[in-house]
Amino acid sequence: MENKKLVSFVENLLFRGKYSFTLDEVRSTFHRKDSAVKASLFRLVKKGLIVTVRKGFYVIVPPEYHVRGVLPPVLFADDCMRNLNRDYYAGLLSAAALHGAAHQQPQEFFIVTSTPALRTITVKGIKIRFLTRREMPAMGIEVKKTDTGTIRVSSPELTAIDLVLFQKRVGGLNRVAEIVAELIERITPDTIGKLAEKVCPLSVVQRLGYLVDNIINNKPIAEALFSVLQKRPFFPVLLTAAKDSTLIRPDNRWKVRVNTMVEIDV
Repeated sequence: MENKKLVSFVENLLFRGKYSFTLDEVRSTFHRKDSAVKASLFRLVKKGLIVTVRKGFYVIVPPEYHVRGVLPPVLFADDCMRNLNRDYYAGLLSAAALHGAAHQQPQEFFIVTSTPALRTITVKGIKIRFLTRREMPAMGIEVKKTDTGTIRVSSPELTAIDLVLFQKRVGGLNRVAEIVAELIERITPDTIGKLAEKVCPLSVVQRLGYLVDNIINNKPIAEALFSVLQKRPFFPVLLTAAKDSTLIRPDNRWKVRVNTMVEIDV
């Protein structure tokens, strides 16, 4: 298979504003032997014109990204997840950054999806980490425009919930509290109350409520979260499961056993 034909195929995709393609698309376009198709694709990979992100899924590298060697994940995540036929949203630190609330760009791009789990993708210094929920939320997901299309992103409220839920994955509660403090002006009491009631384990409501109430000191958001707890029985929980302490008695209304120090710069 001639490389010129494949290059023209790639250039035509770029002209149409499409930055990714699959092996099956190339097969159906050229009707060549698999060995010839894969050899031609490999040559384009070697030249840095395309990148293999997952088996059978390729991302085009336009000239402005040749130095980096790959597009930022935010520009191809939607196509990748569609190719996998998986529901998803960009979450945690990645969502916080997209909402303008993370002062440091995360080293990893976080995607939340349904089970079964997906392996981490590492390509050209970029790491895409997948986290799983048994059930994907029916609310709290926004669609944001990108230079290449759109991407599904957790809302500020769902981002705050997930940061507490997956606290170990993002560097611990101090980092969680700092980012939630940055997000807090984008969070509304009514929205987080409804969302917490629908998609949030009570233990996460307790931990998030404690942080918002006692560390971030936002009373309207704290009251919205506490109203969720008042509807059901709830029991003492550790602030973080990373450290054990059965001796600490909760002395706050959230019934949170504070077994770690949490401090943020205000």
